[in-house]
Formats: sequence, structure tokens, C-alpha cells
Amino acid sequence: MSEPATPEAGNMKPIKSDETTLSTLDLHAVSEESLSEVDATPVSSVLETSRTSSHSSVDAPQTEHVVHLSSIEHCMPRAYIRICLAYRVPSDHQLEEAIASLRTFVKKIVDAKPYLAGEIMDVKPPDRQAGRAEIRFTTNGYLNYPSVEVQTLLNSDGTAIEYEELDKAGLPPSRLRPEDVSALPPNVDPQKSSPALRVRANLVKGGLIVSFYLHHCVSDGTGFDLLTSGDLLNHDYAFSAPTAFGDIDMSALNNRLEEWAQQKTHIRQKLSGVPSVLHHTRPIRARRLDQPAMPTNPPGRGCVLMVSGSDISALVHGLNNDPTIQSPHCHTTNSVLMALLWRHMTCARRPSVQHNTDVKTSKLLLPVNIRSRLNESLPKGYFGAAVDFGKAELNLDTLTDLRETPLARISAVIRQAVVDVDDAYVRQMIAFANTADAETDVHDIQASNMDRTNGADMYITSWLTLRSYQHHLGMGLGGPEWVRKPWSRDPGSCIILPRKSTKPEYYEVVVQMTEVDMGRLLDDKGFMSYVTRVID
Repeated sequence: MSEPATPEAGNMKPIKSDETTLSTLDLHAVSEESLSEVDATPVSSVLETSRTSSHSSVDAPQTEHVVHLSSIEHCMPRAYIRICLAYRVPSDHQLEEAIASLRTFVKKIVDAKPYLAGEIMDVKPPDRQAGRAEIRFTTNGYLNYPSVEVQTLLNSDGTAIEYEELDKAGLPPSRLRPEDVSALPPNVDPQKSSPALRVRANLVKGGLIVSFYLHHCVSDGTGFDLLTSGDLLNHDYAFSAPTAFGDIDMSALNNRLEEWAQQKTHIRQKLSGVPSVLHHTRPIRARRLDQPAMPTNPPGRGCVLMVSGSDISALVHGLNNDPTIQSPHCHTTNSVLMALLWRHMTCARRPSVQHNTDVKTSKLLLPVNIRSRLNESLPKGYFGAAVDFGKAELNLDTLTDLRETPLARISAVIRQAVVDVDDAYVRQMIAFANTADAETDVHDIQASNMDRTNGADMYITSWLTLRSYQHHLGMGLGGPEWVRKPWSRDPGSCIILPRKSTKPEYYEVVVQMTEVDMGRLLDDKGFMSYVTRVID
């Protein structure tokens, strides 16, 4: 369901522009009649305006290729990794060159990973298990991938949006409504097919905001980093076409794509196997089709908090050098920042859940990159979704007692939850996915294992190590000035955004809570002493 507009968020309108008019585009001269809202309802619908194929249009047979997902990937949410990268563009000439270079960059990415031109859909024929998906792509779809959409963003009165204005405001997420800046809606209907990847270039006066949507069943945050850095072009799993595209041997291309798809399926099976002896110590639950649907979260408020880098560094240093701590040097920027967020967000949320006497604890779920955590490690360049979640849990009284519970204890619980994600832990998730019955929906297992609607559970995703601020996308503009997630108001979830430098002045965190809970958090003087800026 679409989120209601607010005065801050409703002043941006997209207008689609063809690439041939980029050099003559006058951002001041677009009439009100030219404005159009992007239809963000059907995920499978694709805007045709201003798309340029990865290759010249090729009339190829509809030969279909299938990449079977791993058991871990079946457990991913049917949603998109959504990231916007904002660049300053000094001149119209540079803008035209940047768009052309961006299209070339995306073309190379799809050439290297042909299934990115495909769609994620339910397993065919229908599988005995619910929630299982696969990637399907055709030779024709690969050759004619739509590449990059281009549109101009305007204020509601038809005037140009100034990049300088957005920059001074810290690129507020509320100015990046998904229906305005993105080619796809944030979530998908599991019953329908969903594109694997879409890229949109959003033009503003003096700048460019590139929106990436990458399906969670295809890859994860690390995979996104490989994609936008261009690293996936250079490793062993890149596709190599049998001939130059100028003189395509269609039979050879079909055969090579089929071979390649089978190879990708085989590689993914490393996240589908379980040992003959496996001790099941991990409680896992999933949505049951024969039971009422789980309640959904009410719309909330989402903003970016800038947390003092020097304050966090001082906290980490202090905790790691405290002689009273039994396990010194175990605290990291991630664990301390997460501990601070978990504690104070729970304090703010607790009054909203105290009517429910069954809520005694808060679970914090932590997506963890498992590439190096298996007995047989996956390559660093593994592009599939390789994520499982760790679980930290504390009693509400303990978690919210600022006088008796030191931050070090909360940070240590988080660190232990991450350490626990080892091969045996992951294989239990795989075994669960492999053996689920027909009434068990295995998709989005993380969401099924927490209660953010009536309880005090939450999750924090860390993009801290992503190199997004270095990614130029081949455009010659340098790295982006801002990395943002399109506006979202999903209460009880946080994202620690990539850091701008090795010694950042601040860390940016996307915080999403209900309106009333967010109000309490922003009134918390202890927490706000660490916050240097709030960007709505």
C-alpha cells in the first residue's frame, strides 16, 4: 500500500525524458501538463520511456534460461536492496556524458551477469514448498535489457529542483520518495514475477541521483557493493559471450547462456547442502499458510541521524581498554553503535508495548555476511545472496536500565550474536528451508522470527563497510556526495549507512519508528547527546 504524502515529501514530481533531448533539456521550461506520476503499483510493469537497450535491438528467439536459487536465497525477503547515489554535475555537457557512461557501465554489468536481465518468480512447475523462487531470463531479454531509465525531477509547481538545495539539506530521505526516484516499488508480490535489477537516473539542476534496485533473492549488500564498484566484471564468474555482439551466433549464444545458467545454479548449491549429522539448537519459525496472516507494521517516520564519529570512537576505545571488562578488545564501531541504537530505541518504544504483558524481551536481528563463515568459504566475489541473521536478545528491564546495565554488556551480546553465525548455525537454516512442508512459507524468514508490530523486536542492517562513496559508476564525476536509501517508514528497522571516510566526522543511520516512538527518541537527551544532526 502506498504511503501517504507529507508536505515535505510531496513536492517532487518525476518527468521522464528521452536521452536524445538531454543536451537541450531546460529544467526551467517544463510545463505543468508535462508532469507525470510514476505508477508504482504492479512490480512487473516497466516504463518504456527513455530506455536504451544494453545492445542494439536484437530479434532473438525467446530461449529461456533458469538459475535455481540456493536454500538461503529462498529465505530472503521478496523485496529490493534500494540505494540512491547522489552526484554533483557542474555542467549540462558533463551530465550528457555521465548518462552515456552510466548506460555503458550498466550494459557491462548485465553482460557479465545475464540473469540481471531476468526476473524472479515462483518455481515452475509449482514446488511442494511455498515461497521458493528461481531466476528466469531469456536470450532476447538479455540482448535487449532496458539499461537505464532517465527522468527529470521537478518541484510540484514545475520549477527545477536545485542539487545545491538538496545538498545543504543533507539529501533528506523524504525528498527521495520511491514512487518518484525509482523504477520499481520497494516490495513485490510473491505471486508475480519481479525484475532482478533496475537503474534510474534522476536529473536535478546541477546534479544526478542514481537509483539502484537489486532483488534480495539475487544478491545482498556485499553483492550490491560488487555491482556498483564494477568488481564483478573482473572475477571468474563473469559471463563471456561466444562472439562479438556485432555478429551474433544465436545458437552459440543460447548454448553458452544455458551453460552459464547451469554453472550459476551449481555454484549456489553450496548454500543448499547440510551434513548428515546436524544438531538442531536454533529455533526457527516461518509463516504458516494455514494460519492467519501476520500483522503488518503501521506507517511510521523515517529519518537519517548523524551520530558523532568522535563520540563513537571514544566509546569504542573506552570499552576496549576498560580493565573491568572480562573480554577486552571485542567491541567494534558496529557493535557499539548498534548497542546505542538498540537500547535507546527500545526505551522509546517500550511505552507503546507495555500494554502487552507478554512482551518481556527485545530481540535484535542482525543480517550477517556468511561468505567467510562456512567451513568451505565462498569466494569474496560470490555475487549471490549469502546472508543469515544473528539474534541478540535481552530482557526489557535489563536493556532499558541505563544505571545498572553498562553499554559494554549490550555490545558484547551483539558481538556474540554475530560470532554465533558459523557453519553449523547457517546449516540449520538451510535444513529448515529444505524440509519445510507445503504449508510453510520459507520466504523472508528474518521477518517471521521477530515481532515489530506488537512486540519490541527490531533489526539493524549495517552497510558500514560498503565502499559506496568510492563508486563513480564510470561517469567521471568522482564518488557520490551522498548515499541514501529511498524514503521508507517501516518501524523497528535501522540501516547504518556507508561511511564517507576512514575517519568519519559522523556516522549516518537510517532510523524508522512510529511517529510517537520517534518523538520520544528525539526527546531522549542521553541519546541525542551523540546526535549532531537529524535529517527528515
